[in-house]
Amino acid sequence: MNQLDEVRKQLNLPPPWHIGVVVRDIPTAVDYYSSTFGIGPFEIIEFAPEPGKLWLREKPCSFKLMIAEAMWGNIQFELLQPTEGESPHKEFLDSNGEGLHHLGFLVSDYEKTTAVFKKLGFECLTRVEIYDEKNKGYVKDFYFDTRRIGGFIFEIMWRSWLQDS
Repeated sequence: MNQLDEVRKQLNLPPPWHIGVVVRDIPTAVDYYSSTFGIGPFEIIEFAPEPGKLWLREKPCSFKLMIAEAMWGNIQFELLQPTEGESPHKEFLDSNGEGLHHLGFLVSDYEKTTAVFKKLGFECLTRVEIYDEKNKGYVKDFYFDTRRIGGFIFEIMWRSWLQDS
């Protein structure tokens, strides 16, 4: 088995399920992507987890985002506007301006996948574990710093309501 096959086997990543784009202004971005590319309808939410549910570089933190989500074929398209506190999204906006921030991979074995990323030496940028009232289930997300080449992050995602029963 060559190195490429070995890495694929270790990570066992599915195709991307989610694209995250950092923007300065959600209403302007939603209008642009809807009118120019026909993406939508968008659902807009405020992301503000309660204390103890959000970590930045493995330290408890607090930040808020405005998020607009829409399905674009089989891909969840997400626009993120940092509104309060320090976050990887704010860091990205301050350093790079608007643009592609992350690709999200929906996995069935969150603990195993995140352990492999850590073993391979990828730094944890953000971790969140919350209850999603709308979907009546749990969310676990982990941003790994994969920006060395290409400049974007890999997000490992798990949703209890999307798992096989």
